[in-house]
Amino acid sequence: MTALTAVMIMVAIRVFGWHSVCPSALKRMPKSETFVMVTTVVLVLPPTISRWVAWSSLRHSSCGASITS
Repeated sequence: MTALTAVMIMVAIRVFGWHSVCPSALKRMPKSETFVMVTTVVLVLPPTISRWVAWSSLRHSSCGASITS
């Protein structure tokens, strides 16, 4: 599953049109398109990063304590 995720991320990076996010291109785009793009990034990126950080910290924690009764 991890390998599939890595492949999908690499394909997304390769396919994305990076020229569309340069300032000169953003000035030529309609304001509504720029607004939608920026809003999508602002709403999607922070929760995704925070989930990855939380998962990564849980995965690498060295807590070996077990609950006993």
